[in-house]
Amino acid sequence: MNVNEIRASGLLELYVVGQCSLVERETVEEALKSFPELKNDLYQIGAALENYARLNSVMPSDGLKEKILEEVRGSKGTPPESSRNVENRSASGFQWLCAILGLAVLALGYLLFIAEANRTKIEEEFDLLKVQCDSTQQASDLQFAQLNKLQDQNNEILPITSTDKYAASELYLIYNLQSQQNFVQVKSLPNISDQQSFQLWSLKDGQTPIPLTVFQGDEGFFIPVAFEEDTTTYAITIEPRGGRETPTLENLIGTVNVPV
Repeated sequence: MNVNEIRASGLLELYVVGQCSLVERETVEEALKSFPELKNDLYQIGAALENYARLNSVMPSDGLKEKILEEVRGSKGTPPESSRNVENRSASGFQWLCAILGLAVLALGYLLFIAEANRTKIEEEFDLLKVQCDSTQQASDLQFAQLNKLQDQNNEILPITSTDKYAASELYLIYNLQSQQNFVQVKSLPNISDQQSFQLWSLKDGQTPIPLTVFQGDEGFFIPVAFEEDTTTYAITIEPRGGRETPTLENLIGTVNVPV
């Protein structure tokens, strides 16, 4: 255990109040050899407990004192000098008993506080791990479902023909007419700025281009994109971030014809 773990374990407090097991005592004493600064911790803990005990000790009432002394004497009346000494010692001892009891209550309360804090910390860590596990499971399920779609025998892998401006691009459309699902397989895309996006378009004879999926190109090698029924050609352009309603033709990356 390192010095912080020793401080957080509650062993120092148990050591001060004498409630350590033999193994725990040996652990603390070994830690004191390795980390001499813990001696100051012990001093501070002892001082704090003693101050608390003094502040919170309860003095017995005079009536209680008299009852105890009467039983010791066995009769009422004025005690001799030796009896008065006994009375004084008894009162002093009773005060110390109250102080010790107060100290024990403080130590117990402190240990319970540490135990509760550790339990809360463990519960919080467990909840965080559970959220992370659930998130990982959801991501795995999504990837597994996507993999099954990519292995569909009805998929057609169609190369997207690049324009001269973006001749270095290499993209494929994974097209499935039966399931009406599309994926863009990315092998090479042009670089874009943070203020730009890629956008898929559906082209139909005699109609204006239909805006479809907007993506950034960093979603993975296989990007699920929209399927538009009766599309004859899909196109990809570079647009302002978030996409547009009409394509920027000078930023046309490529097109691909699909069977209908």
